[in-house]
Amino acid sequence: MAEQKAKLSKLCLTGFLISVLSPFALALCTWFLWRLETEIYWTILVVLFCLPFFGMILSIAGFATARKNGRKGKGLGIAGIVLPGVYAVVVVFVFAAMIFMIKGAEKAGKERAQSSDVYCLEGIMGIPVNTQYDVSRYKVPYDYDFDSPDAFASEAELSSYAGSKLDAVTDINSIRAKGTYQEYVFIIIRIDRFKQWVADDHLASYSHTNDGYGVISYKQTSITSSAASHQLNMYKDPLDRFVIITNCNDNKVITDFF
Repeated sequence: MAEQKAKLSKLCLTGFLISVLSPFALALCTWFLWRLETEIYWTILVVLFCLPFFGMILSIAGFATARKNGRKGKGLGIAGIVLPGVYAVVVVFVFAAMIFMIKGAEKAGKERAQSSDVYCLEGIMGIPVNTQYDVSRYKVPYDYDFDSPDAFASEAELSSYAGSKLDAVTDINSIRAKGTYQEYVFIIIRIDRFKQWVADDHLASYSHTNDGYGVISYKQTSITSSAASHQLNMYKDPLDRFVIITNCNDNKVITDFF
């Protein structure tokens, strides 16, 4: 009879309910908490994240008082103590898995981006200088018809042109040559293969300036940071055989190149 009349420990019950329900509350709240201001969002998120451990503390206290006073609910108290520990293991595992996936995705993305010819060029190097030199005649009109260029260049002609123009050729294939000229990076592309080069490159896209000339734009993105936008000048040789892409901002250097 005495066992039947024993009262249920409120601390054990409260600690158990908090331990059980708080993870569900955390999961549900993350769906709409992002609508709040950043400070409030993170405050609520931290509070909800800590609730299971608060439930553990109540369960420990409830279990101790239930044993001392002969109250019911010791099983609930034990469950309220064990569950937060299980949650902690799950959370650590999930965060470790997330970090592993993020690092893996960033590594794969970096390796993929590094195969791009424009990777790490970081765009045009400042505002134009030596603007008294007119380079407009070398610029590529945005509406230029790359499908029907006026002239074609062979792979051998690309190699010869790059060797005669660049101070150093760092990489060359059947479509383009890459190298340096007066410490700027220059990419020389066969004009009839330009659209193929854009399609094959992982970063580059063909766009235009406000004055209607073509440029190469690209973004370097990261899972943990915002995208950095870059832009590279485009020119073509007077015989319409090659497109030249560079981060050069010096009109005199461009004039000397041609």
